Amino acid sequence: MLELNQAGHRCRQIAEQLNAEGWRPAKRRETFNGPMVANLLIREGVRAGHSPAKPTPWPERGADEWPITELAFILEMPSVTLFSWIRKDWVQARQVVRAGRHQWLIWANEAEIERLRARRKAPR
Repeated sequence: MLELNQAGHRCRQIAEQLNAEGWRPAKRRETFNGPMVANLLIREGVRAGHSPAKPTPWPERGADEWPITELAFILEMPSVTLFSWIRKDWVQARQVVRAGRHQWLIWANEAEIERLRARRKAPR
């Protein structure tokens, strides 16, 4: 997967290749898709879907503000869980327009990150 990404393939193309080779995701789905590959690449420390030479800047990104994918990586959790926490008002977040798309920034200083880790580990 990393080799395909380094060769310039998009996440969707990598997913198609993984599916063609018979690889299967651990759970929830029978096949890989582009967003799943992007999350896997992010967990490996690779900025999926962005050219390293031209990262899109975050407008008005404040101190201790994190995009969902970056904070999910730090917390070692799925980004969809963080999105649900935004909807439940369990985190402080705001939307900004970046590269023509509405995206979320979550406020989390060191203490908040520890609180979120504890929430993630707490029994349901």
